[in-house]
Amino acid sequence: MAVYQMELMDRERVARDTMTFWLSSDGCQYEFRAGQNADFVLANPPGGSTDIARTFSLASSPHDRGSIMIAMRMRVSEFKTTLMAAPNGARFEVSRARGSFTLHQDPQSPAVFLAGGIGITPMHSIIRWASQQADPHRLSGESFMRLLCFCS
Repeated sequence: MAVYQMELMDRERVARDTMTFWLSSDGCQYEFRAGQNADFVLANPPGGSTDIARTFSLASSPHDRGSIMIAMRMRVSEFKTTLMAAPNGARFEVSRARGSFTLHQDPQSPAVFLAGGIGITPMHSIIRWASQQADPHRLSGESFMRLLCFCS
């Protein structure tokens, strides 16, 4: 399994109990398709935490070079508490991207997106990617999804 080294760059509260985190992917040529996910392991966690790995959908677009974004609902867990306390520069090991929740190949067939809560993250990736490359797909609800992405 390929493992990529990344560092925490920034974080932001985007809705009640929801945070986004940006990790630097500079230098590791991290490639993924919009809508995929990966495993994130906090390297050398402070305080000897043991619950340091999670799988997250990639919320950024493959066109967003230099960083990747993940988002999560903040619940009380050892991983999320440790992540919130981690300083910028904290190191992560990130698996190669995987998953098949990606935009279909037929631009003549419309794509309709429906999600609740934090389940919007892979759709954010897909819609951002499609709009950046002027994709010919008809994305039903695209402007509505842009409005709702990470807002509550």
